Amino acid sequence: MKKQYTIRFTSGELAGRCFAVKNEGLVIGGSDDADVRCTSAEIRAEHVTLLPQLNADDVLLHPQKSARVVVNGKSLADQTDVILRDGDEVQLGKSLRFVLEFAETAAFQKYSVDPAGDEADTSDATEIDSTADAESAAGTDTKANATRYVSEAELSDIRGYTDIQKRKKKMRVTTCITLLLVLIGGLCMYALFSYEHQLTWPGVLDHQVADEEYQVSIGKYGQFMIFYPKTPDMVVKKSKDSCEVMSQIGKKKNIPCHWVLSINTLENGFRTPKEKSFDDWKRKIQAQDGFIISGNPTVEFFSRRGCGIPGYTFLYQRQYNNVTWNGIAIYIRYEDKEIVLLKEVFNRYWERARSLLTGVSCISFAPSMVQNYWEVPEELYSSSLPELSKIVLRELAKDCEQSSWKEIRDSLASALCLAHIAKNQDEINAFEGMLHLFRQTQSIWFARRCLYFSYCKHYGIVKEMQRIRVEGLDRFFDLSDYRYNKICDDDWSL
Repeated sequence: MKKQYTIRFTSGELAGRCFAVKNEGLVIGGSDDADVRCTSAEIRAEHVTLLPQLNADDVLLHPQKSARVVVNGKSLADQTDVILRDGDEVQLGKSLRFVLEFAETAAFQKYSVDPAGDEADTSDATEIDSTADAESAAGTDTKANATRYVSEAELSDIRGYTDIQKRKKKMRVTTCITLLLVLIGGLCMYALFSYEHQLTWPGVLDHQVADEEYQVSIGKYGQFMIFYPKTPDMVVKKSKDSCEVMSQIGKKKNIPCHWVLSINTLENGFRTPKEKSFDDWKRKIQAQDGFIISGNPTVEFFSRRGCGIPGYTFLYQRQYNNVTWNGIAIYIRYEDKEIVLLKEVFNRYWERARSLLTGVSCISFAPSMVQNYWEVPEELYSSSLPELSKIVLRELAKDCEQSSWKEIRDSLASALCLAHIAKNQDEINAFEGMLHLFRQTQSIWFARRCLYFSYCKHYGIVKEMQRIRVEGLDRFFDLSDYRYNKICDDDWSL
């Protein structure tokens, strides 16, 4: 008589339970599709498969890749098949063990199902009562103590109930994922419309800009001002030669910003040119703990009318009381004064505030200051003030096309420095008057050339356009004059 194969678990979560090995095989593992399911984490999805051999009274055990299997105390190599015989003990993982046993086929004509099979996911396997198996092997009458076998209809109902539970579980998971995606989408929309990636000046987006200004006067013509955001929590400290502001920027006015203006009178300022005083100032601030200049300074014009007012700008980082600040510095020379403006924010806001702080200078100069702007020359002329006056008047008396503008500029700068050093107010007033006349001459000449250039451009007179460019560069000859830079950019607008 053909024998039937059974497995009886002796340890682990399935201890005490018996299952029949069907002719088509039996899969033991953690997968929902396994015939005998074990929930232990060390059991793989299809840990082992038991396949009855048709021509022999034994069973082939086939382990899954990387599955831990021990047969009769000996570990199997990865995916190594082995033949099991009656009484062989198999260990799966660390604690799950079963014994292969034979019984007569007549004892297994019906399938039996554990009422708790839905929880253990073993409804597809044929489970038998171990007591009935022992009585069958002893030849005793098993009808009195036989396990109750379910009908096909009951088995179908159990499987249907299991399918319903699986669908409910899948629906719950799908609902949770959908709600999570909706939540993430809502947060993204909130960040898109409420989070300000690039900070703006307070009130710009609402068309309700509220600024406050600090006005400064240096000498007769040196009027300028700085402006900063006016916010409810703003703190301002003003003195004669300095102004410090703690305010906020951004649409919501919630990002702290710090403005510091200082005006210093240089010792021997009328003998110290702009480049030297700037280098000295850089060395002084870099000697401070935690002050680092980022990149090379660049020259910018902070007034774009007439000759303009040039200055140096650079990015920096500094440490103060264990707080890191990032910002932009502006350095401007006017006569014997150095004007320094620092604009900075906390390091964590720098990338968001950088375009705002570098794009808005926050400093404005009066037209009179621009008209009377001059720079201390690299080297003062050794001539006396009367001699310099004669040189300037002689050149100004010439026709505009014939006079040497470089000679006028350098003579005036030297004369004004010497007059200030001597504190001779009459000479200062006289040379300032000559400077006004010189600036007017330059403005008239440049305005005429702009109009003539536009005429030549309209009618395509290329040769004349080229001549005007060369003549303009020769007249203004210096990068410290804004009009020279305009000509280099081919900008002939008034």
